[in-house]
Amino acid sequence: MEFLFRTFTDTDLLEYRAWFEDEELNRRLSYPDDIWFRHVRKPENACWAVIDDANRLIAVLQVDRKETTGYLDIALRPDLRRHGLGTAVLGGFLEGPGHAYDVIEGRISPGNAAAHALVRRCGFSILPDPDEDGFIRAARPNLSPE
Repeated sequence: MEFLFRTFTDTDLLEYRAWFEDEELNRRLSYPDDIWFRHVRKPENACWAVIDDANRLIAVLQVDRKETTGYLDIALRPDLRRHGLGTAVLGGFLEGPGHAYDVIEGRISPGNAAAHALVRRCGFSILPDPDEDGFIRAARPNLSPE
């Protein structure tokens, strides 16, 4: 399955905010308020809208950059979860825009089994120590051929 990764815009914001009516998503990620939107638009950060072949917003990927590492948050449209799309979207990101980072790292809530499985399917390693907030750290080096 092919996806278009394009810059997240203010026209995506209203639809993305509606996704947070979903209890699971609302519990896992910060609500995309105006402060969030200003943050993801900073030059060192990035936010992609993931569009499917029916021109639907199906995922949002936020990456905060620190040096050559990208710290990833991924949100899949709630009604599309549990159909393998998360793996396809993350895989597409790693093969496309993810090449801009030497390492992609994510933080996973200890009880989030779906995210844990997702990162393992996409070649991430679980790092031995949690972060300062108790989240599991998962990382994947850029595997592009040189």
